[in-house]
Amino acid sequence: MTSKEKDKIIFISKKILHYANNDYNLKYSDYDTEQEIIDDLYYIAKYGDILSVRKAVDSWNKQHGNKIKITPYISHKKKLELEKKRKYKMKDQKLKIHTGSFVVTFN
Repeated sequence: MTSKEKDKIIFISKKILHYANNDYNLKYSDYDTEQEIIDDLYYIAKYGDILSVRKAVDSWNKQHGNKIKITPYISHKKKLELEKKRKYKMKDQKLKIHTGSFVVTFN
């Protein structure tokens, strides 16, 4: 993928995110119809390794009343990397609550 192609894909993703951030209202977006958005989503979904693509597809899938769900293609290498990050964030985070009387002294 060339730099120009990647820039184009990121630009399309940002247009979709703009649409989503404006309450999925076509009036405030660069799109005229939802079919244009769906066409762009299918085009960028092939590049799921790019973060902005995943965000755009997720924002589309979270839309209420949306019948079409799109899954971005993510390479095996990227899936492993994302899984590793997710596991790292979910490290053994246990909360211990101690109740009772405590005396705190300062020197």
